[in-house]
Amino acid sequence: MTKYSFILLTGEKDGFLEALSGLGVMDITRSEKPVDEHSARLLDSTIRYKAAIKKLERFTLKDKDGNRRTTEQATYEMPKDFITAFEDADSRMESIADGIRSCEKEIQSAAVWGEFSKTDIAKIGSLGYEMHFFSVPSKHFDKEWENKYILQIVEQGENVWFVILVPKGENATFPAREIQPPSASVNELKDNLKELKEEFHRLEGRMLFFKENLDKIKAAYGESLYGLDQYIAGKSGQDAAEGYISVLEGFAPAENRKEIEAFLDTQDVYYLAEEATAEDNPPIKLKNNWFARAFEPIGSLYLLPRYDELDLTPFFAPFYMLFFGLCVGDLGYGIILLVAGIIIHFKMPKMATIGTLVSLLGIGSMIMPMLSGTVFGAKLYDILPMSDKYRDMFLTDMQLFWFSLIFGIVQLVFARIIAGVYATVKQGWQAGLSNFGWAAFTVWAALAFTEWNSKGSIDLMSPALSYTLLGISGVCILFFSSTSKNIFKRIGKGITSVYDVTGLLGDVLSYIRLFGLGMSGGILGMVFNAMAFQLSGIPYVGWGLTVLLLLIGHSLTIFISCLGAFVHPMRLTFVEFYKNVGFVGGGRQYRPLEKR
Repeated sequence: MTKYSFILLTGEKDGFLEALSGLGVMDITRSEKPVDEHSARLLDSTIRYKAAIKKLERFTLKDKDGNRRTTEQATYEMPKDFITAFEDADSRMESIADGIRSCEKEIQSAAVWGEFSKTDIAKIGSLGYEMHFFSVPSKHFDKEWENKYILQIVEQGENVWFVILVPKGENATFPAREIQPPSASVNELKDNLKELKEEFHRLEGRMLFFKENLDKIKAAYGESLYGLDQYIAGKSGQDAAEGYISVLEGFAPAENRKEIEAFLDTQDVYYLAEEATAEDNPPIKLKNNWFARAFEPIGSLYLLPRYDELDLTPFFAPFYMLFFGLCVGDLGYGIILLVAGIIIHFKMPKMATIGTLVSLLGIGSMIMPMLSGTVFGAKLYDILPMSDKYRDMFLTDMQLFWFSLIFGIVQLVFARIIAGVYATVKQGWQAGLSNFGWAAFTVWAALAFTEWNSKGSIDLMSPALSYTLLGISGVCILFFSSTSKNIFKRIGKGITSVYDVTGLLGDVLSYIRLFGLGMSGGILGMVFNAMAFQLSGIPYVGWGLTVLLLLIGHSLTIFISCLGAFVHPMRLTFVEFYKNVGFVGGGRQYRPLEKR
């Protein structure tokens, strides 16, 4: 998307939008803003008040010491320029807090060197020597150094901390890496820390005073808002050229940029064009091939992707089509849907996309029922003569049950792979490894369960392959669920993420609904067939009643089957698939101005 900013006189706005709608590609966000200095100051004041109120509402003392305010602080009065006083205090507190953290780190590093002063270092310098600081592991410390150099050991433990004196002007050649000396001694640093904390406590008292007067601050904020509203209301009755302009923001596809700019150059409008970013919250216009485009209405029922997020429509579309067919579970109903979709596509041009979707769902409803051989509630091998060899090719009810679970596992593994690849591209190779780990674990768990359930009659994995899959998944999940540089945070996140295995089991079991819906549709069609053909024996009207009941019964079955087949695969897509991909969503739909 390309982002456009337009500035024009308010009186010319409607005419400009009317002309712009002729292009039919610009999604417009409208706003009116006063541009004189007084209104800008009022607006700035209200924004700063609002930010101050939010910070004060969240402000709490760092410790339980409620007696923070001193006698001096109790004499505070609310300053006339509260905003500046608050911002100065807030900025100073952040600076001092950083100083306290830095000082505490310096104290830790300087503690081993003991207490000394700059005067002590100056005395050594007056004797013609320079101090050099070293630290080496104890096992690397050579006792001979004490004979070769003027060396003083300061502390000894796992590491040896020592100082060497070198005559001024000579190079300090020593077989160990020199470290940076502390900026001051521990006692000096502690004094600095004490001063910083006292200053921080004083500022806490000031902030506490401000918080106790929060009602007055909110009242001042209300007055600022009222003043801004009154000023704008007063200005709105004046001529548009005296202080008001319209600032419009619009978004359009990048491929239309030349066409749009050629049009804008003919208009009396000042505009800026730049590439849209995710922070601009541009509208979403999906770009897919004819197959995936037919499934965009399904995806839009949930959430559109964010501007910087992957569009999952091409990835869930084939699964949705086949899931739908598995839930319908009848070849005859698939043929009806295919014919209906073709008619809608060619006879109702405004619903061509819906017609394509129905046709594709019909194809899915013709492919998947071939697994069980069901057509209008009957079995193909009962209608057509065929040998046992071909009859055995159709899946039994139990085989269809396991097929549904396996199909679901395939989608979950596919989702994790997509998430891993996308995270790798966007954030680096470490960000995607946890998803690849979960994909490997899911495959391992499925194969291991199959072997266990077969009680040894099926051997799908060698021990080497089993340990390899489990090892890869364990390392990726435990050490790469977080990209933090802190190894303990990584492991902690990895351990907690192992709990997701319970969610994985629930996700897999959710796909049982595919089997249940397919079976129920087939059974319902079979029941209507049995009832209808029982009426065929009635004299004169028997076959008429049979045909009527078949039409009514199968029409009802088609409706019920399609309703379930539409809703439940959608649930599997939006909950199981989207969750495992890590989809966030929240994009807004692209709605360009158009003349209608």
